[in-house]
Amino acid sequence: MQLLHVDSSITGTQSVSRQLTAEIVAKLRQVTPDLDITYRDLAAKPVPHLSGSILAARQPAAGQPSVEVEHDLVLSALDHQEAYLIGLSHWLLWVSWRH
Repeated sequence: MQLLHVDSSITGTQSVSRQLTAEIVAKLRQVTPDLDITYRDLAAKPVPHLSGSILAARQPAAGQPSVEVEHDLVLSALDHQEAYLIGLSHWLLWVSWRH
């Protein structure tokens, strides 16, 4: 099974949502021997926002992937998963999802 595990809390090891998602992954590993996990930490490596200036320039900084390439990588990872585990801070009341 393909699982996309996303953590988003900025509080690192103090994060309750990170602890909870880690426990869920541990239990999933026990019952799903073929579990293949793609992990993304949005606090450590946020998905860059596409701003007007970046769009106008269309040129990434030296040695950096373009924002478009980064977005394509994230969207590609979303499309190839069978399950999603998203750790959100308690103040985020819902996740809007269209697929």
